Amino acid sequence: DFGESILQAARLVARMQDPSVPDEELMKLQVDWKNPNTPSSSMSADAFSKLAGSIDSFANSEVGMTRAGLSRSEIVRLKADQRKAQAGQVLDQIRGMRQQTEQQTDTAAREGGMNEPEQSEPAAGTTQKA
Repeated sequence: DFGESILQAARLVARMQDPSVPDEELMKLQVDWKNPNTPSSSMSADAFSKLAGSIDSFANSEVGMTRAGLSRSEIVRLKADQRKAQAGQVLDQIRGMRQQTEQQTDTAAREGGMNEPEQSEPAAGTTQKA
């Protein structure tokens, strides 16, 4: 396979430049082929929007993003940004739930729902201590 040969050559070059590079790092190298016809941006966008409208989750898939014309590094950055935004949304939801709980607790306390428990009368023959 031509792609595998390219990868082997890239790994050899990397190893020659820096012999201390771990094998695990070299194995992360990938070949990212582009369409040699280089379709225009508008053609790529049109094809992407048609496919995204007809195939569920295509727009958020790596295949879809590649079809939209994004490079591998752009896809990785976009996915990281999406995860960061989702984490922010989760934090906002947690903050909102916490504020709501605090407001409910404050409201219940103001309305007497959290009064101190009433003390019962002492039993006959006992004395009450202050």
